[in-house]
Amino acid sequence: SLFPLTCRELGADFDLHAALRFGSLPPVIGQTESYCLRFLKAYTQTYLKEEILQEALVRNVPAFSRFHELAADQSGSLVNYSNFAAETGVASKTIREYYQMLEDTLVAFAALPYTRSARKRLTTHPIYHLFDLGVCNALCGRIYSPPVRGTAAFGRLFEQFVVLELKRLLAYREKDWPIHYWRTSHGAEVDIVLDSGREIWAVEIKSGAVIRPSELRGLRAFREDHPDARLLCVGDFGRPFKLGDVECLPWREFLEEAGALTP
Repeated sequence: SLFPLTCRELGADFDLHAALRFGSLPPVIGQTESYCLRFLKAYTQTYLKEEILQEALVRNVPAFSRFHELAADQSGSLVNYSNFAAETGVASKTIREYYQMLEDTLVAFAALPYTRSARKRLTTHPIYHLFDLGVCNALCGRIYSPPVRGTAAFGRLFEQFVVLELKRLLAYREKDWPIHYWRTSHGAEVDIVLDSGREIWAVEIKSGAVIRPSELRGLRAFREDHPDARLLCVGDFGRPFKLGDVECLPWREFLEEAGALTP
């Protein structure tokens, strides 16, 4: 797999706000806003035209286009096939096939639930992540407004950014560990569960400067079933610190430690 550029590859050229809005495909790095907008619009239109129309991967192109916009808007969120079917006007079976198509063409990957639990009723739907935030934002029309720190939209983009960076890092370091999430039917959730076979990391991703104890309830609920798990809160912090039994790490430090994990 050849991914968009990682923060480590970009080095001093990396800009978090630019990455959250325009992604990190090589042609957008260091370019003007107008160029990035034009390029990403052309990129997404070319994909739809050449990959979908010319290769005849789908028959109902308008329906797939609507699905593509919704899939981009819901990237990083729990997928409900029935709701998608209602909004696109196609059968839920077809929605599953569309998502499989995104996986087959390397446009998206699925994060599956971590289900090693005997005591809680867990959510079983996948969460799909599109491969690049710039492409994702262009598809759903979100690219025209810069993300504002402190908003829910910024938080969602930051969470996806960390997941995508982790995905790329694990692939390049040839660590075949799937990225899971964990969520119960009662609303307790953890953004990332990473199981190396030797360690289990439960990771909550927060973009805010202040972390409230209530935001870490999902991690502590996870530990009830997995008492040896390492609990982590990852954010755009200036330094690492602890909140009780939860380690709070700057996102760069988290990625470095994840890359050093051994099976």
